Amino acid sequence: MRTVVCGVRQFLVLAILCSATLVAAQDRITFIGVALDQETRQADRKLQDYLERHAGLSFQPEELEYGEVIERLSNWRVKDGLFLARTTPYVQVVAEMLGADLEVVATYVGRATDATTYSSYLVARRDDLPPHPSANDVTDFVAGRSDRARFIYHNIFSTSSFFLPSLHFRANSIFHMGEPTESLAALEVAAIDSNSSSALVRAVAAGEADLAAVWDGTRARFISSSSSAADQAAGRAVAFVRLPTNIPNDLLVCSRWAAGDLKQRLREAVREMPADEIAVGDFARWVDIIEAPEARAALADLRWQAREQVSKVTVDVRASGDSAS
Repeated sequence: MRTVVCGVRQFLVLAILCSATLVAAQDRITFIGVALDQETRQADRKLQDYLERHAGLSFQPEELEYGEVIERLSNWRVKDGLFLARTTPYVQVVAEMLGADLEVVATYVGRATDATTYSSYLVARRDDLPPHPSANDVTDFVAGRSDRARFIYHNIFSTSSFFLPSLHFRANSIFHMGEPTESLAALEVAAIDSNSSSALVRAVAAGEADLAAVWDGTRARFISSSSSAADQAAGRAVAFVRLPTNIPNDLLVCSRWAAGDLKQRLREAVREMPADEIAVGDFARWVDIIEAPEARAALADLRWQAREQVSKVTVDVRASGDSAS
C-alpha cells in the first residue's frame, strides 16, 4: 500500500512540475522592438521588466530594423510561438497589409504631447508660402512651380517624415517623377545622409531643399526659446505646416492566437501602470488601446489612407450603328 501511495505522490509531483514547465514555456514570449536609439531601447527594457513583474511573462528580446520587423511579423506563424512587439505606425500598417496576424493591445502617452497621438508638419521656407499657410498652400507651391520642388527625408520608414507626407502628396496628385503632366505635379524626393529629423529642418532653412516633414518633438526644438541661437534662427526661417491627419504613437501588439487569460493579464498590467513607470525619451507610460480612442481613430485613418487606390478610368459608351433603338 505504501508503495502505491509513494507512486501516486511521485506522479502528482511530476505532473505539477511538467504543468509548471509548460506554462512557463507558453508564457515565454519573443519581444520584438524596432531599433531606433538608446533611449528607445531603454524604454523597451523598462516595459519588459514591468510586464515580467506584473503580468508574469518572460521575454526573449529581438531588436530589428524597420524592414526586418515588417518581414518578421508578416511571416510569423503559430508554430513560431507567441510574440509581443512594439511597432511604429508605419510598421504596423504595412505589416497588416502584408497579412500579419496580430492584435493591438496598448499605446503609449508621449512626453512631447502628453497624448497618445502626434502630428506631422511639412517644413518649407517662410518666403515660399503665404502668411499662416495651410497644407493646401504647400500643395499649391509644389504644383505651381516651373521646376520640381525637392523633398528630403532622413528615413524611408519614418511615419511623420516620409509615410504620412507621401500619402498627402499622393492624395493631391503629386508624385516623384522627372517632369509634370497635365494632371500630375512632379516632385524630387531624396534621402539625406543623416538619421536626424532635425537635420531636415536645417537643410530646408539653408536652402538645400524645398520641403521636408517632421514630428512634434522636432518642431518643438526649433520654436523653443531654450534652444540654441542657430536652431532658433532656422525655426524663424521656416514654416511648420501641420498635416490634418493625427498619427498614433507606437503600438504594443501581440499574437492574435495568444490565450485569452494571457492577453487579460497583459491588459490589466498595462492599465495599472504608474504614470512615471517608463519616463524615458518620449515614453511616459503605456495605456490600454481600448482606453485610447484618439489613437484608435488615428490608426484607422492611417489604414484608410494607405489602402490601395483605385484609378479613375473614363469609359466612353457609344451605341453601335445597327442598334434597334
